[in-house]
Amino acid sequence: MTPYDVASNICQALMSGPNSLPPKVRVAAYEEAADVLAGMLPAGPGRRRVLMAVAACWGLGADAADHTVRLIFVIAEALLITRPIHHHH
Repeated sequence: MTPYDVASNICQALMSGPNSLPPKVRVAAYEEAADVLAGMLPAGPGRRRVLMAVAACWGLGADAADHTVRLIFVIAEALLITRPIHHHH
């Protein structure tokens, strides 16, 4: 069973119709789940597939997952840029 299958099964068990929820609620629920999952998964196509599955659970498209992947990249780059550089003497 793949991470996608796990996310899909959890989704089916918990959600009977995400489209009945207001869009802001669906986006907030997706962002919370994506925040937790993205931090646990290594970068790469697997992370994107899991995020796409979570987005689909909440009635959101692949663009939500792609936005999350880009956001993670930007944050990681910012952390690398702002990390202090220690010079050895």
